[in-house]
Amino acid sequence: ITGGGNLAKAQSYQLVTSKDGLVSGDKYLIVNKEGDYALSTNQKSSNRAGTSVTIEDDGSILSSTLSSNVCILKLTEESSGIWSFYTTNGTNIGYLYASSSGSNQLKTQTTLNANGKSKITIASDGTASIIFQGTNTRNVLQYNYNGGSPIFNCYASASQSPVYLYRYIDSSTGTETGTDDPEISFD
Repeated sequence: ITGGGNLAKAQSYQLVTSKDGLVSGDKYLIVNKEGDYALSTNQKSSNRAGTSVTIEDDGSILSSTLSSNVCILKLTEESSGIWSFYTTNGTNIGYLYASSSGSNQLKTQTTLNANGKSKITIASDGTASIIFQGTNTRNVLQYNYNGGSPIFNCYASASQSPVYLYRYIDSSTGTETGTDDPEISFD
């Protein structure tokens, strides 16, 4: 049985391609799919490192292939259309937030405030616009190849490379994105 023509893989992350893929309480990865990098658990002084991920031919990322350095985030809708990202693994547990108006910074804090709340827009190709609210004006989450030392950071505009959200799917529990009816074929 396949849903919408895609074979559902147990315990994988699937690209979010609409706002319907944003589900409060679910687990997500922030990824730059052109470079095959995900947000890392490694908090540098002012940004998050990128760590390599393998994106399958069908566009999914298998949970079994993720290194322990990949940051798994819990997405929560704080109010209508306003979201927070909470890190669930690694040594820097807390809320992602845009932490400066004068420098490009993405950090983690233990208490959620307006600088850790974001508006998220999803384009049909899956490009995610994540703009943190609050007073810090360098608030657009982007990916930067950074001369071979990839980072995820916040900038004053969408001047770097885009990010994408991948949502955790566990087909054994029935947690799946999309609303396509299953297609059944007999051989």
